[in-house]
Amino acid sequence: MKNKKLITLFVLLIATELLYAKNIVNFFINYNIITFSGFEKIIQFNSQNNIPQYIEYNEIIPVYLVWKGKKIFNVFKKNIKNNKIKFFRINKNRDIKNKQKLWFFQEKEKFRKKIFSNLVSEENITYITIKTDFINIFNFIELEKILSTVSAKTQLQELNFKLDLKLFLYSNISNFFEIINKFTNNIQYNFYIVSDVEYEASKNEIEEFIDTVYSIKIKKNLIPAEKKIFNLSLLFFTLNLSSSLKDILLNLFPLTSILPRRYRISSTEYEINNRKYITLFDRENFFIFDTKNTHLKKWFHYKSGTALINFDSLIEKIYIASRKRKNFNSVVPKNVKYIRFSNGINFKISFTENLEVEKNIILQNQHLFLSYKIKNCSSRKKYYIFSVENKFLPSLYNILINLESNISLYDIGKKYRFAEILSGTTRGIVNMNTGYGIYIDTYNKMEGIEIFKGLYYYNYIVYYRFSLYPYESKVITLTFRKIYFSQKRRKRYLNKLFNIKDQRWGICWSNK
Repeated sequence: MKNKKLITLFVLLIATELLYAKNIVNFFINYNIITFSGFEKIIQFNSQNNIPQYIEYNEIIPVYLVWKGKKIFNVFKKNIKNNKIKFFRINKNRDIKNKQKLWFFQEKEKFRKKIFSNLVSEENITYITIKTDFINIFNFIELEKILSTVSAKTQLQELNFKLDLKLFLYSNISNFFEIINKFTNNIQYNFYIVSDVEYEASKNEIEEFIDTVYSIKIKKNLIPAEKKIFNLSLLFFTLNLSSSLKDILLNLFPLTSILPRRYRISSTEYEINNRKYITLFDRENFFIFDTKNTHLKKWFHYKSGTALINFDSLIEKIYIASRKRKNFNSVVPKNVKYIRFSNGINFKISFTENLEVEKNIILQNQHLFLSYKIKNCSSRKKYYIFSVENKFLPSLYNILINLESNISLYDIGKKYRFAEILSGTTRGIVNMNTGYGIYIDTYNKMEGIEIFKGLYYYNYIVYYRFSLYPYESKVITLTFRKIYFSQKRRKRYLNKLFNIKDQRWGICWSNK
């Protein structure tokens, strides 16, 4: 009798388990974070529908999301806190015999832990081995047929689907969700978002970078501001935020140069891999220019260790109108010559279409003065559009490491105000977490201003439109300087903070 009761209880348990058990479908989505426009939608959809979301423990994801905007990043953090998003790591065999590669992975891991420190503890990370028995899904018709078959089966099974990334483009992703919602009665879904290939620097790049890094460590004890510059450079290298090793080595220039402690304004010329660069510096600032294209590559506020500009800036573009002035065609630089002096640089640039430009850069009183002399060398009157593009991101280190991106416009027309609506007097961008920013002033009438997000920087473009008679010239002048707001002053504007959106004022070339 006792055995009959046990058998009955066992049968009931099995029946109950079968009744409520579901087929398991694991979606593995290989992403390229830069082009993965459906990333945010997947996070929101899965959290709303209680579908377990597993995201690879990859520092690019939170860095990318915080740069995309505070709203989506807060959703991301909330889902982590509520256990709707979990992190996993893929079991991998590291080549520990190669000391250079081992150093690279150790540095990468150090920054990874720092970035994730406020999001998840290490004991809550799941380790998995990627399975190879994938069912590759390339279109929605195929996906719907397979899910329909799986849903109809009573024999429980676990299937691994590898989804083609193009299915998650922003315009298609709603179709994917509609299919998923059709088959929920007998299927438990799990989403695994995983990178295709983890970035790994080449052996030659690692060796060249290590040589520079260790030469710095041997030669000097870094002060706190210098450590920030040093760590930002390591971060650039391990995250592959710059495609060129030259650009990353430029970050280390203030630390590799033996400069006098007391100086007003000076300049040096140096070479990296047969490419010449010029640095202008005073007691607080380092400006690094590329002699080949005249661009401003880096701007460091040395005393704070803050990088105000991390990517190419002061990029000038010139367009010439057709005879009826309906179309404007760009002109291409042909040749660049330069003269360096103690507090500035003179670039002479010849363009196609019989055009010459003289670009003068002067560092004085912690202001960078920039003037362009544009000369029409042709035999007839011409109509021009001239733009200067800048890639600003004050305190990139703070955004990448601390995952804070309170960036605001600065309106000099109304002192100490931060404006959401772009006006003709908007001249600066400020990182409100650190207080550092860049202030621009223009001395000529502008046709327009444009601000929009790039990848880890804001594009700030000013536009001018004018005509020149044969051998006539025009001078356009701008100034740049660092601005800083103390914590006390920043508190006044907390209720006015916002994330900068794409904005235009006046007539911009991109509007045409």
